[in-house]
Amino acid sequence: MRLYNPFSKRHRRANQAKKKLTDFSQTKAILLHTQYTQNILFSTEKGISNNCDHEIIISLTSFAERLDNVAYTIESLMQQTIKVDRIQLWLGADKLSASDIPQNLKYLERRGLEICFGEKDL
Repeated sequence: MRLYNPFSKRHRRANQAKKKLTDFSQTKAILLHTQYTQNILFSTEKGISNNCDHEIIISLTSFAERLDNVAYTIESLMQQTIKVDRIQLWLGADKLSASDIPQNLKYLERRGLEICFGEKDL
C-alpha cells in the first residue's frame, strides 16, 4: 500500500501535467474568444442555411444582464458544421426594447439571427 506523499516525483509530475492542461485550456479559451469576436464584427458569411431535408430551428432566451455575452453563444451556434434554418433570440419586451440591443447582436442579425420580443420577461 502506498501512502500519499505530495513531494514524491509521481505527484509532482501529475501536478505539472494539470498545470500545463489548465494553461492550455485558458490559452484555447482566449483564442476562441478572439476568433468569435472577429467573426461577430467582420464576418459576412451567413450563419444559417440548412441543406437538410427537415427544418432545424434554434430558439433561445436571454435577459438584460447577459445580453452582451449571448453573442458568443450565438456565434458558436453559427460555427457548427451543420447550419440551421433559423436562430431565434427571445427577449422580454417589458425590460428591453429594440434600442437596447447591443451592436454585436445587430451584426449577427445581418448574418441571420432573428431577435424576437415576448410580452414579458420569463
